[in-house]
Amino acid sequence: ADWSDFIETNQLLFQTKSTNAVTSFLDAIIARETQNAPPYRGAMGYAPQIDTKDEIERKSLLPYRSPYDLVKEIIEEQFQATVLSCVLENSSLFPETLVLEGTVVLQRRGKKRKVTIGGEEIEMEDDDTFGNDNINMGDTFIVECAGEEAVGLALAAGIPISVERKVWREVSTRVRLGKGKAVEVR
Repeated sequence: ADWSDFIETNQLLFQTKSTNAVTSFLDAIIARETQNAPPYRGAMGYAPQIDTKDEIERKSLLPYRSPYDLVKEIIEEQFQATVLSCVLENSSLFPETLVLEGTVVLQRRGKKRKVTIGGEEIEMEDDDTFGNDNINMGDTFIVECAGEEAVGLALAAGIPISVERKVWREVSTRVRLGKGKAVEVR
């Protein structure tokens, strides 16, 4: 028997069956994995979060550019806070040494709710404490961290980094090109 004739006549049937098999296999995985949906991306002990087509097109193919994107998402979604600013400072007690450390300033947000007033739907924040006593909407917190963590979080949040003027003078280096290589100028 000539198999090429058989394959040629049944090629469309094979393609349709294999496409349906792959699609139903993937649909079964998605159905099984979404039964134990995580409360946030990356939560341990839950099924992995499967991105929708819109999420893939809106974001990049990879959800995070760095670990600080994940930290920013945790701050926003779990802590219900906004990163206001990041600061680099000298934490050394000795006048002749420089130890760069960072701080991050966070502000607690309220819970967003949709309210219908006069037939018009309005989104507003209320002062829900999310079960935390004495932590209210608008409260500001300073979180100490390593210098590189402050820089990474500032890059992830797209905000400028504040640096003490004295620290900036101490760590900044003017550079000029001299015969094909960089020369440090103090």
